[in-house]
Amino acid sequence: MTITLSPDLVAIIEAKVASGRFPSADAVLREALHQLEVAEASLADDDEAWLKQAYEVALASGEPVEVDLGNLRDHVLNGATLRPR
Repeated sequence: MTITLSPDLVAIIEAKVASGRFPSADAVLREALHQLEVAEASLADDDEAWLKQAYEVALASGEPVEVDLGNLRDHVLNGATLRPR
């Protein structure tokens, strides 16, 4: 595999190797990809947790009520009470 990097990225990789923290450019890239995987997994977990919490809040809020979309807009923008359709 051949990868072309910008001069800025090459400088970052070279600085990491020069610092002694990483033995090679390959090690820097492996760690960067690992951190990307960890971050993406964490975001997916956060999204799932948020969705579960929103679902629980919705369930606890009571029976569903159909509302007029115009009234919903007023409710969101002005704090008006939602009226059933």
